[in-house]
Amino acid sequence: MISVLIPTRSRPDSLRQALASLLRQTFTRFEAVVVDDGEGEGMEVVAGLADPRLRALPNPGRGQVEARMQALAQARGDAVLFLDDDDLLLDPAYLYRVWRILSREEAVVYGEGVLDLGSWEIPYRPGEPGDWILVDNRILASGTALPLRLVRELGGLDPEVGPFDFGNPVFGRCRGRYGAEPELG
Repeated sequence: MISVLIPTRSRPDSLRQALASLLRQTFTRFEAVVVDDGEGEGMEVVAGLADPRLRALPNPGRGQVEARMQALAQARGDAVLFLDDDDLLLDPAYLYRVWRILSREEAVVYGEGVLDLGSWEIPYRPGEPGDWILVDNRILASGTALPLRLVRELGGLDPEVGPFDFGNPVFGRCRGRYGAEPELG
């Protein structure tokens, strides 16, 4: 099973769209752990969808990193996938492709996407894994997956790194796999 970890704060419409993209996945062995850092709007969205694979937890005002850490502590899957509340899994087979890789090897799985800036879109392509991953990490946390055991073995998330990177030690310990299919919107 894949645990999809989603921090959210005061963006119920975006969260609803992100969860809808998750519910369209062809791979159905997942749970979504939504951590609401706001006033409960995210918890209401999850309750309204009434899907037993979706859980919501409060994290009032502690920030995105703390919300991700709380979601990680509650994860029950063999792998975790980080997804921000304003990102979409455009490819309905993305979770399947992630699982296919992680069920065979220890890896960090990531892919391409499209950054939607309202009036225009910018393709996002971090490229094949290489030495740059340890010094110029350009992989977004959102859409990235890795074994839960590995994240916990390495001590979880590092709050000192900030909200946009979940800690380079993870990358130093396992092989990156580049998905090459667009999945974020």
